[in-house]
Amino acid sequence: MRGFRTAAVLLLVLLFLTLPAVAVKGEQQQGLFFSLDCGSAESGSLVNVSLRAVDTDPSIAGFRVRIEYDGSAFEYDGSKVEPQVESGTLQVNGTDDPVTAVYVCNVGKGYAPELSGTVATFRFRVKQNVAAGAATFDCRVDQICDFDGNALDFGRSDSLSLDLADSAASDPRLTALAPSQGTLNPSFSPDVFQYVLCVNSSVDSVTFQADAADGETVKVSRKSLLAAGTDTPVTVTVTSTDKKIKKQYYITVRRAEETEKKKSAEKSADAVSKKYKKTAGKGSAVQSRQRDRTGEKAALSSGLRNGDPENVAVTAAGAGRIDRQADGWQQTDTTLYLVRNRFPSYVAGMLAAALCAAAWVLLYRRRAGRRE
Repeated sequence: MRGFRTAAVLLLVLLFLTLPAVAVKGEQQQGLFFSLDCGSAESGSLVNVSLRAVDTDPSIAGFRVRIEYDGSAFEYDGSKVEPQVESGTLQVNGTDDPVTAVYVCNVGKGYAPELSGTVATFRFRVKQNVAAGAATFDCRVDQICDFDGNALDFGRSDSLSLDLADSAASDPRLTALAPSQGTLNPSFSPDVFQYVLCVNSSVDSVTFQADAADGETVKVSRKSLLAAGTDTPVTVTVTSTDKKIKKQYYITVRRAEETEKKKSAEKSADAVSKKYKKTAGKGSAVQSRQRDRTGEKAALSSGLRNGDPENVAVTAAGAGRIDRQADGWQQTDTTLYLVRNRFPSYVAGMLAAALCAAAWVLLYRRRAGRRE
């Protein structure tokens, strides 16, 4: 008898121990639930909040989701709806905090499809330079009903938490970025890594004032620009204090094209420069010839004064010489000086022709006199 009582007590104890466990299990395994895909995160990483359906009988025809989050630590990055949810039946609004979603099945089918497993995933990104500590997502699903509009007791609220790690030391960022010419588009932000910078065609180089946190190093790839009308890529690299992580900011510098008026002016300037050089060369030659004639005049004057007939051959007044200059024709001398053996060939020809003419006249007169 005593052994029977002992057995009965043990049976009752086991019954009381198992009943709560069964109740909890039943609560956790039926309805809609929220879950996080990680227990900790750092700056820049993604955190997924999933909505799952478990043993939803009868089938759920509609529900509403509401997810509140810390806007100083997270930013909404988008959502993913699983293929089991017909397109257009789950509408998500992520522009505000909290994120909300509404599901209404396709009533045209005449029934509510069964939902099982992951229904939708809401993605959040950890902001840069967040303080270390715990962060929470307050999630709630309510207004659950079946296809006939009857309320279902599947609603619940969950507070999901995770630890945020301080990754500032291992996640380098620029604190300032300013060009020497033009304005960055968009305006600089440590979390924006691509920019466009427009400059005039006359700008052939651009420097950047780039600052980072203490201990971090910054390097700019170049400052000279490619030809006008082209884009020049510039990369600014910031390296963490431990030299293990690098982040790069990309700037596309767009140099404007040269205008037709400017091109024409430059061509005219080049033409004038070439003409000036050519004229300068001719001027030097003219000056050289003038210096030679000056020397000849000096020698002639010396010969006349000294009575040296060998030094002076001919002096012919009125025989001018003309030099061609860059700005037209200009007479430079009206007297011809013949010095020593520098007898001009054309003068010799003229004298020879004159002698021939004189000889012919004399010969003609002699013949005429004989006839008489």
